[in-house]
Amino acid sequence: MSYTIKDVAKKAGVSIATVSRVLNNSGYVKEEKRKIILDAARELDYNTSMYENKAYEKTEKDIIGVVVADINNPFFSEAIKGINKVADQNRMNVLICDTDESPEREIRLLLTLRRERVGGIIVTPASEAVEYNSEYLKELKNLGIPVVLLDRDVKLSGFDGVFLDSFKGTLNAVQTLIDNGHREIAIIAGLITSKPGIDRLNGYMEAFRLNKLPIKEEHILYGDFKTESGYYLTNKLLENRKEVTAIFSSNNLMSVGCLRAITEKGLKVPDDISLISFDDFYLFGTYGLEISAVARPTTQMGVEAATILMEKVKKGKKYKEHISKRIILTPHLVLRGSEVYPKNRLP
Repeated sequence: MSYTIKDVAKKAGVSIATVSRVLNNSGYVKEEKRKIILDAARELDYNTSMYENKAYEKTEKDIIGVVVADINNPFFSEAIKGINKVADQNRMNVLICDTDESPEREIRLLLTLRRERVGGIIVTPASEAVEYNSEYLKELKNLGIPVVLLDRDVKLSGFDGVFLDSFKGTLNAVQTLIDNGHREIAIIAGLITSKPGIDRLNGYMEAFRLNKLPIKEEHILYGDFKTESGYYLTNKLLENRKEVTAIFSSNNLMSVGCLRAITEKGLKVPDDISLISFDDFYLFGTYGLEISAVARPTTQMGVEAATILMEKVKKGKKYKEHISKRIILTPHLVLRGSEVYPKNRLP
């Protein structure tokens, strides 16, 4: 069985941050407690040889790590283009890692990047709710490894980052549906353990509050930002909630699943049901689909994140002395006609 730093912390009866400080030799821990932690690590056959008595003294300044939540999502592939552009300008190489929305896989990848002594890391956290992941990111920062967040935040972290105003983007989209006569609007929400997921859900509910419309729990379906959840939840919605005239889907992959379910039911957008997607997709404006979407400056987000990281890498350990830089970009709504009230439905 392969044990993790979390298992070592549990066995030693200490926090993960304390274990990380001992293994990375990055902060003061009482000698008695240090011995308990190292003994626990050895009993679990956790590999301490790469950590004991070794600070993060040497980094490969020409390599940066990029940890994304889902490489299949076009958002991340576009953001990586922006990152690569800046990396090439600075003669840097990029190691790309995919967590597939798994916090456990994320911590393994972060450990691997640490062992590779990368000069810095750009990361989209899989979840804000997993404490040991955010603690490890803080430990990396304390070791002198610059960390820049992309798209998703970590609570009270103070990390540098590039984010999007998902709340405002969703509010504008749902308001547009209401302005087109819709009152029965469903949302396929994303992961609410992530800030974009909860912000988009809150934006949806705020649009209803501002228009003094009732928020119906049965019209809120919780997905995971993946295609299959969009497909499954839309099927469920179409079977059980026939009063719904419009769907707001919280990301492009779920929107693809949503469209598949609508098509298989023999329905058309927007003749039978309307749809707005958060995040555009190159297919949405082609092949007669014409799906309206909340579009964001995806490549620019990658460029901004990489630019911040390059500044930190060049400054070395001095970067910790500076106030964190956090950029929030604004999305814009691209209307292609899928927001209009269905002509085959009575208002």
